[in-house]
Amino acid sequence: MAKKLILVVDRDDDYGEKGKVETPVIGVDACIRAATELAVADPEDSDVNALFAAINFYKERMAEDNPKDTFEVALICGASRVGYESDQALVHELEMVLDQVRPDSVVLVSDGAEDEYVYPVIASRVPIDNKRKVFVKQAPGVEGTLYILGKYMKDPDKKQRFIAPIGFAIVAISMVYLIANVLRATDLENFFLISTGTLILFIVGAMVLVYSYDIIDRINNVLKRLVNNSKDASGLVFVIVAAILVVVSIVMGIYSLDTVYTYRDTQRIILFIANALWPFLFALMVYHFGAVLNGYLNEGYVRFGSIVGCLYIVGAGLLLTGIADFLLVYTDVYTGNNNDSIIEFVAGIVFIVLAVVIRSRLARASERQAE
Repeated sequence: MAKKLILVVDRDDDYGEKGKVETPVIGVDACIRAATELAVADPEDSDVNALFAAINFYKERMAEDNPKDTFEVALICGASRVGYESDQALVHELEMVLDQVRPDSVVLVSDGAEDEYVYPVIASRVPIDNKRKVFVKQAPGVEGTLYILGKYMKDPDKKQRFIAPIGFAIVAISMVYLIANVLRATDLENFFLISTGTLILFIVGAMVLVYSYDIIDRINNVLKRLVNNSKDASGLVFVIVAAILVVVSIVMGIYSLDTVYTYRDTQRIILFIANALWPFLFALMVYHFGAVLNGYLNEGYVRFGSIVGCLYIVGAGLLLTGIADFLLVYTDVYTGNNNDSIIEFVAGIVFIVLAVVIRSRLARASERQAE
């Protein structure tokens, strides 16, 4: 007789993080213990209902006098950081369960949440007979609504796809008004007075982007890599060169203020940014190049993410240079026309689009490799 596996998927590893359960869990008795551990740790977690529903389904089938080995229950978990890392962990645990149970098909049980995103991966390895969705009886509509909101707020891909554009739109709109206020302001105090609301809008948009792209986590990772690279001789050289370039950028920005006479504080700030920008960006690219070289020498692989990061840096630099040059020409700090500003702005967009395309292709290649 064909053997069926009743499988519960916990993509964000609540069982491991909250209940301290080691997964995968195979067998009805082991699953009862695992569900109890999570229920004690967090009685409100809907993953508890999913596993108890799977156990209930198993006992219903056993009550129908099916042979003992016809059905089996199992739980697999991913990782707390939902995305590529969690899906890799799920695939690994799924292979372990399939090797041990060797089912002919599976019945998938979920709480109707993000666990269903990995069902295509499971279907590629074993036939799926049925899918059972479990809702909390007290408020199934609220659970579904809260899940949808929570899913988009936690999933990195969804944040970047749906929340980040809102941040970009807010930043773009506020930047238009900020640039106009720079042209109108007579001094820095006047600029802040006429731009208070716009600056708040800009900060809100920037915070949305920081959240969407996990900028804080990325900065922490960069700092950790910076510390690790500093411990290595080859990496230390690039860290020192990058630090020197940062100092050079500040010095160049300060000395450039004496090359042009202007009484407006806003113009002086723009002039400082325009002249200090590229040495600072070169410092970032030197650091990225050092990370690539260090990874290749020590671990034998090329960190393509750092290369894509350099494309982002060049694109952002060209965009900022185009804006700064436009403002300097428009405010008569420099003479000339804005053709160069337009070219720089378009080139910046091209580099950023190129970086996005390469990044998405690398992500898809990694997903295909994982499957």
